[in-house]
Amino acid sequence: QRLPGRCERQRQLFSQLCQYAIHQDIIHTNYATALSLPSPSAPKTRVLSAAEVSAIWGMANDSRLGETAKIALVLVYTGMRLNELLTVRRDDVHLAEGYLIGGEKTEAGRRRVIPIHPDVRSFVTDWLAAGAGSSPYLLASKYGLPRDHNNVRKSFGSLMQKLGIQGVTPHTCRHTFAQMQLKNGLDLYSLSRLMGHSNISITQRYLEGLRDFEVLNACKATGILMNL
Repeated sequence: QRLPGRCERQRQLFSQLCQYAIHQDIIHTNYATALSLPSPSAPKTRVLSAAEVSAIWGMANDSRLGETAKIALVLVYTGMRLNELLTVRRDDVHLAEGYLIGGEKTEAGRRRVIPIHPDVRSFVTDWLAAGAGSSPYLLASKYGLPRDHNNVRKSFGSLMQKLGIQGVTPHTCRHTFAQMQLKNGLDLYSLSRLMGHSNISITQRYLEGLRDFEVLNACKATGILMNL
């Protein structure tokens, strides 16, 4: 598939050739003006596959990158942005009730309820225990401040490189969460609230990555009419 920019450059070259031919009285029409170029399509949202998530789980106890793997998994299972996780305050973690309060960026995203998935609950428990009395933040640096965003991103890149996973960033974990929820039948409105989107149209883009059989399976599992 040709990139839109490359197609445009070829159209311009063809137009120049036509202009030269017109000047030489070889042709009388610039045929390049009749060309219809394909409109650029939005890039497909990259998500982690089940195998890639499993590979990250396999690194959770690694002596060097295990902490980064745990952060990545919490992002996958909560849908949080990286900076949202790094700035969560300990007082906002309600472990017994299974949720935390966090979020940023938009009015809808700030101070939202974020469920803590049972699979990553132990990570949050360990973080609470490790930082008890030393900082108000769940994931604090040795100075008691939130961990540096760029340092965590760099460590995330090292983790992905070690696993051979390409084309991903910490935000890919958020995309993965969204598609996992949709595949399992969560409605778009509820997902929008979980993600902290200001408009449901932002959430709709995650539908584009679902294949027909995935939508069908979600309907079979959760659709009211399918389960009468």
